[in-house]
Amino acid sequence: MNLRSCLCAPLLLAFSLPAQEGSAQDPEKQTGPTPQQEVENLRAEKLRLQREIHYAQERVADAKNLLRSKLTRAEQSFRSIEAGVSAASMPAAARQPRRVARVATEEELRQQPEGTMLIVEGRAIAQGFFDKVMDYMREHSAGDDAVRAQRVAFDLIRTEAMAAAFYESEGEARFGDVLGQIQQGKSVAEVAKETGSVPGADPEGRVVVTRNSQYGPFFEQVAFTTEPGTDASPFRNANGYVLMHVDGIEKGATPEQDTAICHVAQVNYADVAEMQRAQLKVNTGQIEVIARDQAALDMLPALFKAAPTAPSLVADRRGMLAQQAKEMEQRIQQLQASGGDQAEITALKQKLEAVKKAMEATPEGVDDGLKTRSIEQEHEKKGEK
Repeated sequence: MNLRSCLCAPLLLAFSLPAQEGSAQDPEKQTGPTPQQEVENLRAEKLRLQREIHYAQERVADAKNLLRSKLTRAEQSFRSIEAGVSAASMPAAARQPRRVARVATEEELRQQPEGTMLIVEGRAIAQGFFDKVMDYMREHSAGDDAVRAQRVAFDLIRTEAMAAAFYESEGEARFGDVLGQIQQGKSVAEVAKETGSVPGADPEGRVVVTRNSQYGPFFEQVAFTTEPGTDASPFRNANGYVLMHVDGIEKGATPEQDTAICHVAQVNYADVAEMQRAQLKVNTGQIEVIARDQAALDMLPALFKAAPTAPSLVADRRGMLAQQAKEMEQRIQQLQASGGDQAEITALKQKLEAVKKAMEATPEGVDDGLKTRSIEQEHEKKGEK
């Protein structure tokens, strides 16, 4: 190797290294997006998301309008009927006959979860659920057990019937959003300011729950059995979904005077008009209620059971008249045996005769309007005149 080559080699190496480094970096600079390109990409992505959100909002609006059109009924009109012109009829729910509850078939029970006590519009009410509320009521409310059972049954039936009517509703989607806010740390009081609460609550959802509460047995049971300072598990009532925080229990002079201080957020199934139409069907007995057996059927409120027949009412009237006649005859015998006032005896005989004539005027199987209250009172009025 000559001297010239030795001297030139370092210089050539010094010039070639920067060139190689530059050539290695150029491809990256050419293929990667520039800051301006990244901004443009983000803008395009933002526009795409906005279009998707707009499309989703339109779908929700269309679904809402469709649901409203299905549930909307002609409003009741009280205008006079003109010749040749049909007036708007009463709401459909008010025209429909009452539906009488019945005992389930074996096939219907097989289709329901084990332990089902009642089936309301296809939704099951478990015997254990009913018993849990009944146990609370027996411990904290006075009165007849049959009356308590009817009150609990109606509360649970109404809740399940409304849940069936709004199986897929906007309220369900709203409740999912609200539940997410609670899980992220929002308080029930904060949620209640946005969603609303139960009747009687303040703007933050604070409400005082008493025994024999207007909100129903199950609502009351949740309020008094939840640990103070904690949130109850979300549950349903007749209007929709309920979130409850129990602040504390205040003891009264007696257990019946205890109160539960709570904050409650209510997420309704739908708007007031739609819910009122559904509640009208429940309150007029126009829902399907199927009992597991005859015992469960007999326990139901009278609203869901067959009405007594007219002959039984007539029998009650005739029995009452017969009882009045028997009591008068016994009184007359006592007065006669003891030498009582003759004027009183005469008056009783006149009343007895009037009762017997009323019995003769009420043949079996004919209801004369049950005007019995006052056979004696009418006779007394005639005597006064």
